[in-house]
Amino acid sequence: MTPLLKSSLLTLALVLTFIVGWELYWRSQNLGLSYNDDESLWAHTRKEIYRSSPSRPVIIGSSRVKFDLDLATWEATTGEKPIQLALAGTAPRPLLTDLANDPKFKGTLIIGVTEGLFFAPDGSFPEREATKRVNFYPRWSLSQQ
Repeated sequence: MTPLLKSSLLTLALVLTFIVGWELYWRSQNLGLSYNDDESLWAHTRKEIYRSSPSRPVIIGSSRVKFDLDLATWEATTGEKPIQLALAGTAPRPLLTDLANDPKFKGTLIIGVTEGLFFAPDGSFPEREATKRVNFYPRWSLSQQ
């Protein structure tokens, strides 16, 4: 074994030990990896549809369109900041149905389609998670923030 290979393996072992130790420490403190993507935040953002012009696009889909679309660049290019309603790991069909059945919604809808999520069977986890947001929306109020 060459000295370069030995030092590379030692470095890899040290880095992995540090990362795993760091992760285990924070999890032992009951802090897991998370971000705020709950029903209340989604409902608050959903209300923005009625407070803006119909030319402002609404984006639904899964994490690809949620995290990979640069909203600042979109706004700089088009002059309109889109309303981001995409949800990580969910099927956009319940959101599409909700907006299609909403007589007050008039505007452009951009749908990010990830085949495995978009065509997920009814009642599957991705569909249930999106449906939770849609069902929560009519009951949402500002006091729930």
